[in-house]
Amino acid sequence: MESHDASESSSPAPKSAKAGPALRWGRRLAVLFLLWHAAAMTFTLVPNESFLRAALHPVFTPYRELTGADQHWDMFTSPPNYSAFDAKVDAWDAAGNRREFGIVTPGLRPFPGYFRYVTVLTRMESPLYEPYLKPYAAKIEAALREQPGPPLVRFQIRKSARHIQRLDIVRQLDEIDYEVSTLHGPYEIARPR
Repeated sequence: MESHDASESSSPAPKSAKAGPALRWGRRLAVLFLLWHAAAMTFTLVPNESFLRAALHPVFTPYRELTGADQHWDMFTSPPNYSAFDAKVDAWDAAGNRREFGIVTPGLRPFPGYFRYVTVLTRMESPLYEPYLKPYAAKIEAALREQPGPPLVRFQIRKSARHIQRLDIVRQLDEIDYEVSTLHGPYEIARPR
């Protein structure tokens, strides 16, 4: 029985071809992009109150918003954002009489106070969420069209929140929170023909 040395039986490895300029530039661009992306994701860890965040905000935020990675490390901190949060739908008939409804569809039920609703309603203030606000307003409009009584002609979504201030501001002003109200609308209620 003959034994063969592994180096004798295999053919020599081919010499690798030198990478062309396009491949070298492609690799450089890929490395630069990965470094940029890593820096943008690391920016997430910088606290909201930091001078560094304020300085680098215009650099990284557009990219992070575009990619859906615009989160903040502060989102894991224990202090809540609001001491109170409420949302309602105000609707008016042709005579100008106002009626108040709940914000939850279907059925225009009252706002339950669950934090996921707060998150969704708060995000509606961003222009990025405009595509979600329009269909939501259309569902409210359809539900208001079905309400008994005089026909309703317009409505608005009203949110009231008491924002909790940072600790240094609470100490300075001796005020824990402040009121912020946001309105979406008014929206006209189209009548079916």
